[in-house]
Parts: sequence; structure tokens; C-alpha cells
Amino acid sequence: MMKKFVLSFIAVSVVFVWFISSYHEVLETKLNVSADGLEYSIKSGSSLSAVIYDLANKKIIEHPRYLLWYARFNGLANTMKTGDYYLTSSLT
Repeated sequence: MMKKFVLSFIAVSVVFVWFISSYHEVLETKLNVSADGLEYSIKSGSSLSAVIYDLANKKIIEHPRYLLWYARFNGLANTMKTGDYYLTSSLT
């Protein structure tokens, strides 16, 4: 019984460490835009989820769920502002 518990604990720990590692790696990945940059507009009434998945569909970001989780876990989900933005390749 104890052996199963220890093996389960190790398995869960490995998965947790992998998740945290990949989460941080994704958040540090630079945006996929040309060296000239890209103009991006957020329209009034756009949801955070819609904007993030639009960026993913345009291949500007990978793994939209990580960004969505980050925004929600850090209280940023309701701070999105409408407007025009200039995205550069140096942004993460």
C-alpha cells in the first residue's frame, strides 16, 4: 500500500513539475511577429478569450490556454483595454 502511495506521489510530482516548467517556458516565448512588428486592434466588447484565441489563430502566440490561465490567475482578466496596439517580436 505504501509503495503505491509513494509511486503515485512521484508520478503526480513529475507531472506537476513538467506543467510548471512548460507554463513558464510558454510565458517567456516571444511573439511570432515579423521584425517590422504588427498592428493589432482590440475592439470594444471583445472578451479576453476571444482576443487570445484570435492571436493563436493568427499564429502570433502558441498555447492560448496558458495565457488565459495566467491572466485569470493573476487578476488580469478584467483589465484588458480596447484600442490599437503595436506588437513587436521582442514581446513575450
